[in-house]
Amino acid sequence: MDLKVSRQSILSAVEAASRAASDNQIMPVLGAVLLSASDRRLSVRGTRLDTEVEAAIDADIVAGGAVALPATLLRQILSSLAGEWVHLSAGGSGMAHITDGTTHFDLAVVPPDDFPKPLHPASPSLQTRLPAGNLAEAIRRVLHAASKEDNRPNIAGVRLIIAPGGATAVATDGARLAIATLPAEEADAQEPYAFTIPSKTASDLATLLDAENTVLLTASQEVAEFEASLRLSTRTLPHPYPAWSDVVQRASENPTRITAPAATILSAVKLAALTAGSEVRTATLNIRSEVRAVTLDIRERNVTLSSETPELGRSTVPLEATVDGPPARVHLNSTYLVQALTACREAVVTIAVGTPNTPVLVQVQDGIYTEVIAPIRTVSQGADT
Repeated sequence: MDLKVSRQSILSAVEAASRAASDNQIMPVLGAVLLSASDRRLSVRGTRLDTEVEAAIDADIVAGGAVALPATLLRQILSSLAGEWVHLSAGGSGMAHITDGTTHFDLAVVPPDDFPKPLHPASPSLQTRLPAGNLAEAIRRVLHAASKEDNRPNIAGVRLIIAPGGATAVATDGARLAIATLPAEEADAQEPYAFTIPSKTASDLATLLDAENTVLLTASQEVAEFEASLRLSTRTLPHPYPAWSDVVQRASENPTRITAPAATILSAVKLAALTAGSEVRTATLNIRSEVRAVTLDIRERNVTLSSETPELGRSTVPLEATVDGPPARVHLNSTYLVQALTACREAVVTIAVGTPNTPVLVQVQDGIYTEVIAPIRTVSQGADT
């Protein structure tokens, strides 16, 4: 291999591919990125087996070939060099030479044959184009609700549902459910097609899609591939995803509603949470856990958010909101409520409340984002209910 390439171009490609590299002591090759040169193009690919990222850039290729180099070290070198252009060469010596014309590095290479084969969908069932920015935003909005528990692999990611004329991103950890929709007029799915991608992959995808206009999605039963100026391929989570649409439907029937700007409610929740205690029991499981609970109290002309603990005291924060429906009172995990309202961005939000044990609906007025949050009850109240 012998080539000359823009330092900034190869640095950007290595940074993108490095998102899929991993520090794996059993398979050290996964800490490297594979550089392959041919036909005036240089591709850089990183993988952690279940996910890979590949970026391709223009390069002046003198001699083609492939070489694998440590991802972190290569990124550090490229970001530190001062020259505009980088010359990269590698032969049969087991070393790769990198220089910007002034500074020189000789790096030990990883045999390219040891690098895992590319990951692509076999016999794809779906191929469609989606607006990249909208997809990235939808993923970012729901990602906080994905399960972080190792013993719940079926919900440790983001569920994507592709349907004619639109797409939906869903995430849940069992105590909350987040749904974001995005228009996709070009989606040509004949019927809804769904798959789940791991949380870290979803986060990487959202970041990598930020600078893109559209993304080509190709999916099979086991692999989903997103391709724009770069390519991200991932194994989908094989476990069945829980049914979720009925949860939203039931929460949407809650009779009491308050409506206000998300920022207004968010500010009140953060204030009320300052005196929130940390020990609660869930309404359904009756298990102690560390949660900061706030109380949403809705009356005909008065809406407040409050919390009270013996060690900290109490707070009562008025909330200016439009009220529709009978009085209601519910205890909520303040962290969950803050994250839901943050995901609503600057929209006007409706919160629908039922009984103290009924999940609460948080929804922006245009309906593109919805979150359902299970209520909680404090230990002292749990003994009485």
